[in-house]
Amino acid sequence: MNPLSHSVTLAETGSGRILRMSAIRKVDFSVVHPVRPVFDLRESTLADLAGSRPVLLLADSNVTELYGRAWRRYAERRLNFRGELSLSLSEHSKAWPQVDAICAHAARCGFPRNGLMVAIGGGVTLDTVGFAASVFRRGIGYVRIPTTLVGLADVAVGIKQAVNAHGKKNLIGAFHPPVASINDYRFLRTLPASEIACGMAEIVKMALLRDASLFSALEKHGRELVFSRFRSPAKTAENVALRSELLMMQELAPNLFERQHARLVDFGHTFSPVIETLSDYQVQHGQAVALDMLLSLSIAVQRRLANISLFGRLRALLFQLGLPVWHETVANTDALVRAIEEAKRHRGGSLNLVTITHPGRPVFLSEVSKSELDSAGEMLRAEIPISDVSSCSDFQNYARAAV
Repeated sequence: MNPLSHSVTLAETGSGRILRMSAIRKVDFSVVHPVRPVFDLRESTLADLAGSRPVLLLADSNVTELYGRAWRRYAERRLNFRGELSLSLSEHSKAWPQVDAICAHAARCGFPRNGLMVAIGGGVTLDTVGFAASVFRRGIGYVRIPTTLVGLADVAVGIKQAVNAHGKKNLIGAFHPPVASINDYRFLRTLPASEIACGMAEIVKMALLRDASLFSALEKHGRELVFSRFRSPAKTAENVALRSELLMMQELAPNLFERQHARLVDFGHTFSPVIETLSDYQVQHGQAVALDMLLSLSIAVQRRLANISLFGRLRALLFQLGLPVWHETVANTDALVRAIEEAKRHRGGSLNLVTITHPGRPVFLSEVSKSELDSAGEMLRAEIPISDVSSCSDFQNYARAAV
């Protein structure tokens, strides 16, 4: 460690002697985009990251069916492979018992402190395994291999790991930087379009926050990206993926441990937790983020901070991508008020609601009234006639039919 990165001092004060420690923790991790499929025996990315360290593979059960044979062959030939665990996870089961089960399996394997947990799956799997890695032996190495667009574009680029508890989403967790994330967009080829759409919500979020040209590119090519599973147009797919990841990392890096509670990346994440829980997770995370962005933008329109045309553009884009533009939960004003109160608790007492005036120009709002929430719900409902879609389930049916 650099000798300037920590200090211990002894001070004499009127109230006694005080020993004070100051230390700086360096965070350094990579998001790697491999040239070949990650489990191709010729692809060295995972092997290079693991080196000689013991490796435990933990994967979503659905992903295991598709890729289990490939990663076992890779692990046996190229890794110090100590075992695997298949996980049946959902937002309902994303909770402490699953974390404990992972730790119990690692303990049975005699997994050492220098071991490396490798998580393979979507955001729920990555979060759950990441939290287990953060608490097992007080923190061990962790590599993410996301297989969904939410995992690739959002989860893979940060350091937060969390699970649901006491009726609240992501209530308990930790900041635990991974060794690396390996982002292989080829995994998207086996997913339904509705899953790709959920990840696109996070990309739309970053475009609205930071990059008007990215927002325009999504308006032009977003639908094709969803239904081609990010294969066409090829150059646009690559640029959109890398640009959105880069923007998210740039936004996170100065405030990685969230000591500042006013965070632009919370756009779309004020009302979405309660939309998910109120729907019993029938509304998926990306879908809830889409609805949240519309609600937040509608408040800006009411205050004349944004033009109604921007609301129309966002709504049209979300519809084209296969994301919901209405759900009955957004009309539950009491629930939205509860979401605001919970957001204040999570953000140190301040709401810090993020909304948009123009693409690339976000603003924070310190308070939102119940009447504004009523009007926001009505605004989403009033716009329904541009389509026959009125709910998430209807929209998923539309998306499947459009493939």
